[in-house]
Amino acid sequence: MKNIQIILNAILSKEIFDYILIDRAFRVTGASEGVVRYLREPLKNGDEIFVHLPELVGREVEIEAIFADPGAQIRLETIQKNDHYIDLSVEHYDASTVLMLVHNVTAATRARQGVLQKSNEATLLYTMLQKIIDAQGSLLFVVDREGKIEFANRQFYRHFGEREPQLYRHVNKNLTSYAQLCEYLNDQETHVTIGEDTFLLQASRIEATHMLFTLSKVTRIVRENTDLLEEVQYDTLTGVYRKKAFDAKVTEWMQRGETFVLVVADIDNFKAINDRYGHAAGDAVLQEFATTIKRNLRSNDLVARWGGEEFIIALNISDPNEARRREDAMRRTEALREEIARHTFPHVGHLTVSMGLSWRSFCVCETLDMILLRADKALYTAKSRGKNRVSVTPPLSCSEMCSSRDTDIRT
Repeated sequence: MKNIQIILNAILSKEIFDYILIDRAFRVTGASEGVVRYLREPLKNGDEIFVHLPELVGREVEIEAIFADPGAQIRLETIQKNDHYIDLSVEHYDASTVLMLVHNVTAATRARQGVLQKSNEATLLYTMLQKIIDAQGSLLFVVDREGKIEFANRQFYRHFGEREPQLYRHVNKNLTSYAQLCEYLNDQETHVTIGEDTFLLQASRIEATHMLFTLSKVTRIVRENTDLLEEVQYDTLTGVYRKKAFDAKVTEWMQRGETFVLVVADIDNFKAINDRYGHAAGDAVLQEFATTIKRNLRSNDLVARWGGEEFIIALNISDPNEARRREDAMRRTEALREEIARHTFPHVGHLTVSMGLSWRSFCVCETLDMILLRADKALYTAKSRGKNRVSVTPPLSCSEMCSSRDTDIRT
C-alpha cells in the first residue's frame, strides 16, 4: 500500500512540455504547435510574449539576465491557462534566444486535487495510478528492485509493445540493469536516441523498492533547435562560421589562455571575377575557396566568412615557445597562400589571395578586436605591396595597448 502511494506521488510530479523561443526584444521567434491549447489566440512569430503570458510581466530584468547566464532560470508553477494547468520554465538557449518550456501538468494537478480527497485503499490506488500514467504524454514506467517493469503507461506500450526495451543499453553500453541506469543518471536528465526518436530521460528512486523512469519525446524540438543553431552559426553560402559565432569561440580560447594567431584572407581582384563571369560564378569561387581553406586547416583551427570575399582564420598553435609559434604560424599561412594559388577554381581557373596575420600577446588589456584590427592592417599592407602575399602586424607593447584602450574608453 505504501509503495503504491509513493509511486503515485512520484508520477503525479512528472511533466510534459511544449516550448516557445523569444528574442531579446521579448518577441516570439518560434514555438511548438501544442502551445496554442493554453492561449486565447494563436501564437505568431513577432508577437510580444507578455500579451500571451502576462504572468511574466515584472520579470523582465530576470529574463534579460538569462540571455547572458546559461545557468539562470525562472520557474512559475501551476499556472491556470485556458482550462489547463501549466508549469513555465524560462531557460537560456543562446546569447540571443531564451527557451520557455511549457509543461502541461493538467492531468497531474487535477488528479492530485481529486486523489487527495479519496480513499487510500489499494484497489483505488492501483486504478488511479494506471489512469494517471495513461494520461501523460510522456512514456512512464516503474521498475521494481528485481529489474521487472511493474507499471507502464499506454504510451510506453504503444512505442515499445510488450518487448523489454533495455533502455540502459541505449544510454551506456557498459550498463547492464535499470538499477545501474538510475545510479548513472543520479537524478539528472539525459538525451537518449532510440531508433529515429530522441527522448529526454529522467530517473528517480522511490524509496528502496522501485525506480521511476520518464521518457519525454523531444525529437522535433531537437531537430528544430539543431537547424536553428546551424542557421545562426554558419554562413549559408560557404558553410563556414559566421563572424559572430567565430568571435564567441575565439573569445572562449582567450578565456582559457590558449595561444593562437588570426589571419584575415581576402581574394585578390574578386570584383573582376563577378564582373567578368557573373555572380553565380563568384559564389562558386567563394564556396571552393572556403572548402580549400578548411581542407588545409587542422581540426582545432577555425574559419569564418567576414563578408564578401573576406575570411578570418584562427590557427590554434600550442607550442610554448613564442618564436616557434610565430614561425609555425607564418609557415602555415604561406603554405595556405601557395595552395590557393596552385588550386584550379571553377569557371575562373587560378586566383590569388592576400593575407594579414597577427598573434595574441597575452596582455591583460588585449581584446579580440585589437588582434583582429592588427590582422586587418596587415592585410591592407599586403594589398598595397602588390597582393598575393602575407603581411604581419606585431602587437604593441602591453603598456601601449592598455594606454590605447584607456584612451578609447575616455573617448
